[in-house]
Amino acid sequence: MLRPSIEVCEQRAAACAEGKIADYSLYRDFYSMFEGLPKHEIRDDGIDAASLAQRIRSGLDDGLFRVD
Repeated sequence: MLRPSIEVCEQRAAACAEGKIADYSLYRDFYSMFEGLPKHEIRDDGIDAASLAQRIRSGLDDGLFRVD
């Protein structure tokens, strides 16, 4: 699961041309529903697309994202 920080989610939602979300507070509880699966998530707000793709590929190759 790709999971940017809540701050990045807020910034992206506010910057949408269509469907802009000015008040993201309503979505904070929804965001928190995904807590607790660190083995299956990638959280890195500063990673570039090529590095992210490599990290996903490596994780898949290593079986990192498999659900027990």
